[in-house]
Amino acid sequence: MTLNSIIPAGKSAIGKLVGAPFHFASSLRMARVFHPHGIELKGTLKPATPWWPVTESSTITVTARMSKALGIPGDLPDILGLALRLHDVGADENPWDILLATSGLSTFSKMFPAPAFSWNGARYSTLVPYSRAGGAAAWLIVTPRGVHPAGTSLSALKAAVDHSPLHFSVYLARIQLQLIPIGHLCLDEVEDHPDCLQPSFDPILNRPAHMRMLPEWLAETRKLAYRGSRNGRGDTQKRGVAGTGGTTAPKLIQLVNLSLISETLSLTVSPAFLTFASP
Repeated sequence: MTLNSIIPAGKSAIGKLVGAPFHFASSLRMARVFHPHGIELKGTLKPATPWWPVTESSTITVTARMSKALGIPGDLPDILGLALRLHDVGADENPWDILLATSGLSTFSKMFPAPAFSWNGARYSTLVPYSRAGGAAAWLIVTPRGVHPAGTSLSALKAAVDHSPLHFSVYLARIQLQLIPIGHLCLDEVEDHPDCLQPSFDPILNRPAHMRMLPEWLAETRKLAYRGSRNGRGDTQKRGVAGTGGTTAPKLIQLVNLSLISETLSLTVSPAFLTFASP
């Protein structure tokens, strides 16, 4: 047995260890492990700096999903999610998936998810940084611009978008440096799809080649978690293509509420900030 034969076997074992709890959790819920309920939206992103993989004069078409990590009903506090798919970016014109969750904005708090009390007061972070072409690590931060709904109700969010577009400011944040404005996001159309037909997002597979998520070992772990979650709920979609997001066929095990068990299992194999973004 050679070292080269051992390494792939080790990767396979780690992949099964990380992915299995997410597969199990999604199988029980027949939905995403986290962010089970959300709203699919359409809109545009207007870049304001050369940091983006397009020219500053371009307008990027965006598919988005806004959601609640734990699915807590009504206006109760929850970790809010904002998933973005930027279409036709980079040299290969593949989509770029960016996942954000509510957090703080300080040097350290932007690395960890935190509950929000309203859509209007939400501050979204990628939680882990990007490196562009080997450059310095930087987080993407998105904040509401103008008035967004009070509370955290998904129905209120949908009604707000039906009435008028939601606007956001997009920033780049480096360690201990002030926020740098880099774009304007506008979400102006609700796609009235049930949760099971909303797209899945994968920031590891769907990203420009020169954009790396740091640290790379964490990105690999995250990829395995997302794969387990998708496989568990029956989502077989290809790279950058909206799939079914899982089947709604009833299962006997769904008669028993095992959601809390599944969430606990998920958190035992991966840090919380890996899983609160919606895969």
